[in-house]
Amino acid sequence: MNTTAHTPGADFVDTEPSGPWAVECRGLSRDFGDGSARRRVIDGVDLGIRAGELTLLVGPSGCGKTTLVSLMAGLLSPSQGSVRVFGQELAGLDARALTAFRLQQVGFIFQQFNLLATLTAAENAGLPLSAQGASRDEATQAGRAWLQRLGLGDHADKRPAQLSGGQQQRVAIARALVHGPRFVVCDEPTSALDAASGRTVMQLLASAAVDATRAVVVVTHDSRVLDFGNRIVEMEDGRITADRPGSRALRPVPEQPPPNGSTS
Repeated sequence: MNTTAHTPGADFVDTEPSGPWAVECRGLSRDFGDGSARRRVIDGVDLGIRAGELTLLVGPSGCGKTTLVSLMAGLLSPSQGSVRVFGQELAGLDARALTAFRLQQVGFIFQQFNLLATLTAAENAGLPLSAQGASRDEATQAGRAWLQRLGLGDHADKRPAQLSGGQQQRVAIARALVHGPRFVVCDEPTSALDAASGRTVMQLLASAAVDATRAVVVVTHDSRVLDFGNRIVEMEDGRITADRPGSRALRPVPEQPPPNGSTS
């Protein structure tokens, strides 16, 4: 199926990573508030995320996990430092190009499924393609095909209210993957699910992460899903406190994780 993607403004320059890291954070900090109320939520983070792996970002509530992945995905701008995604420095993109980057390259999965109640599962799943300029029929057909791959083919014409929580999250996964993103960000995707549904969702995400051209990061404090990670990065008070192989580790974690092995 060929779809012509509409890019709002200047294009995101889709390049290759300059080293082993698909996503590179260097000296990354983010502050919120002004004056005496100013608070540092991310504090000097150096972190690389590899493609072909499922990276779990764990830590207590309020430690900065969601802020960190929001910086990686271009939803927030850093107060200091830089983020590079597949070779592109996000700070070098204007607002229109940054929107294009998110539309083309990032898939989002959230704790709250954020499905549109008036659309069918297939229509919800195809929304990113609609945003890129595909026709409604093309987008819905692509959404339907992804739901079939995720075991929801028989539910494609149902609306969200007719689906269980686990089924709605699978629709959200289809929506996150339908446009072929190279970076998938998941914020607490299992915390609203029962144990069986949570394992199904993590199995799907682990399968998506096998793609050597895609990086997948899952923010979680759900201990039930730790067995699914290739790598586990721990955070506390806005800093990385540990970086270790997970149960499905593919390769050793470098002792010093700054992107490209740089010490600068």
